[in-house]
Amino acid sequence: MATTAIPRRMHLDRPRVSLSDAIVLGFAIIAFLAGWLVKDWHDNRVVTTTVAGVEVAYPRGWVNFGGAAPVVLHAISDNDPLTSAILSVQETDQPDILLAIATGAPAIGSDQTGYVQLANEPMTVDGVSAVRTDYAYVLDGAGGRSVPVIIRGRQFSWIHNGQLYSFAVEGPESEWTNIRSEANRLVGKIDIAQ
Repeated sequence: MATTAIPRRMHLDRPRVSLSDAIVLGFAIIAFLAGWLVKDWHDNRVVTTTVAGVEVAYPRGWVNFGGAAPVVLHAISDNDPLTSAILSVQETDQPDILLAIATGAPAIGSDQTGYVQLANEPMTVDGVSAVRTDYAYVLDGAGGRSVPVIIRGRQFSWIHNGQLYSFAVEGPESEWTNIRSEANRLVGKIDIAQ
């Protein structure tokens, strides 16, 4: 029986990175970073406007119809006319946001059929104490010609310089996940003039 000698020291071959491998890896990293930048740019496409001393944002392509007092901004989606961003401003003598809301300041959508508040949560908007309210109501079909639609919204309310501000994003309940994330994204872009 023949035996083979086992070398005293086993030498493992390490994979070598050739120049072409390095070029491919470099292009992959560049493509990943470019994709991330495009996504970041796409996610941040907004129009900003200053209304009643507050800089607010709404998605690019939405149409701003202004509004009748107390609404100072009403931007409607170009894809779905039931989806909108609304800013209302009204005077208040209450220094506390919870008291201002509880003492009769009308919430956005509160004049609609079946309006109900689903949640209230304290938070801050641009460093100012605020309340986040999730709500829903039924948008009746015009003259009974269309099916009623449940509208859900997320509203952020705060007090600044004797004014009660309410910013909301609302739309069909079937789009609630997108509406909720859009509201959270847009409220992060609010700039309250100090």
